[in-house]
Amino acid sequence: MDSRKLTNSKVYQVFDFIMRLILLNLLALTFSFPIITFLTSLVATHDVIKQYINDGSTVVFRPFWESFKRNFFKTVILQIGIIVAGFLLGNSLLFFYNHTVDGGIYAFGFYLTMLIILVLFIILVNYPLTCVYFKGLKATHYLKLSALFAFKDLSISLIDAIIYVGFALLGFIAFPVLIFGGISVPVYLIVKISRKHYYHISKNYE
Repeated sequence: MDSRKLTNSKVYQVFDFIMRLILLNLLALTFSFPIITFLTSLVATHDVIKQYINDGSTVVFRPFWESFKRNFFKTVILQIGIIVAGFLLGNSLLFFYNHTVDGGIYAFGFYLTMLIILVLFIILVNYPLTCVYFKGLKATHYLKLSALFAFKDLSISLIDAIIYVGFALLGFIAFPVLIFGGISVPVYLIVKISRKHYYHISKNYE
């Protein structure tokens, strides 16, 4: 009887955890519109999951909304910068790709642009984590910290980047994946993987 109760309890915990991830994902998608608030929503999602993993918090909406408000201005400004940079880098990539047959300099430009995009992406993967582990800093300080953590343990940063890309492709192929877990599930995996990477340093910061 005790083992049955224990099994039922575990099943309930798993079900409850899945439902919270789905709710969090729906919140993240809802608050990502317009597009310029996507990064703000992503930071808030990281914050909720970090509180769940580190503190055992099971509340979803209130910490999400508080984090969204707290990080709104600095993340929206950065998001606009990301959109502009993405447009410029995308145009450069297309230009060099279309002219690779005209000489080696264009091929060099293509691969250099790809490298810049990869470096920026790896840095941005760490940005939400720095926001939730080191609160109260300026936006420029978060970018510096993100770059530091990105290359402090490059293997973890690359794994995090692959997780994002993998779920983005899954969401593109299977739309329900995006709706029910395309944001919250990869964020959960990334926060879990990166916890030791950030936790001890952030404790010293506090």
